[in-house]
Amino acid sequence: MNLEPLGIQHTRERLSPVFPNYRSMISHDGQCSTKRAESKHILSLDDCRAPLHDFTMKVGDRIKIARESRGYSQVDLADAIGKGQTTISSWERNRTEPTRDDVVKIAEVLRLPISDIEGVGEAGPAQLRFREVPIISWVSAGRLVDPQDIIRAGSGETLLVPDLPNGEYFSTKVRGDSMDRVSPDGSVIVVKASDREPIPGKYYLFSLRGEATYKRFQSDPVIRLEPFSTNPINQTIYPKHDRDWSVVGRVVRSYIDLN
Repeated sequence: MNLEPLGIQHTRERLSPVFPNYRSMISHDGQCSTKRAESKHILSLDDCRAPLHDFTMKVGDRIKIARESRGYSQVDLADAIGKGQTTISSWERNRTEPTRDDVVKIAEVLRLPISDIEGVGEAGPAQLRFREVPIISWVSAGRLVDPQDIIRAGSGETLLVPDLPNGEYFSTKVRGDSMDRVSPDGSVIVVKASDREPIPGKYYLFSLRGEATYKRFQSDPVIRLEPFSTNPINQTIYPKHDRDWSVVGRVVRSYIDLN
């Protein structure tokens, strides 16, 4: 399956779904000065060779490079912004993300533009923050019972997706035409596996006795999983028992391969 226009590549070389000709290889071999800046004016990390113009770089990687370029330890930075060292470590490992206020404080302490921390430029693609989302098979998606299982179920490939809120995500290729009005057969959907409380009218990937099905959730007057299709053969599903079905996650994006 050729999904290059969607940004599906091996994790060591990724394509942007919005800018398909943009290939990125994140490298940390740039050497930055470890001497803490003494001047009070704003200094950009352009002064060192850190690859912060790579807009696919995660905010945690940016914080680490910025901190080290100014000669701060994790403890130094934590004390300066009123956080714990473990919080800084968690950010730099991309396990959690700082708030906007945290980013502003970091930029002030390190005397850097906020854009160097956020990865947001004045114009163009750098305004988008990209995230690598694991790709798993349709079969594996139907058996996914816990968001922590995503990495184990993954193929090792990722989809590069812009501007996703915090949460656990995966992507998978749609089978069938039951949702072809929004996601035709063969399209790729991005699923937020950490969002499992169904809301009427929203789209979800469900597991029906271990098999994946993509439907719209409704609950009035009874719980039902509705197709959104041009094909009348697709029928609404009425689960009889709670044990027969579960929510795998909410579908938040749908990409179509036009090749």
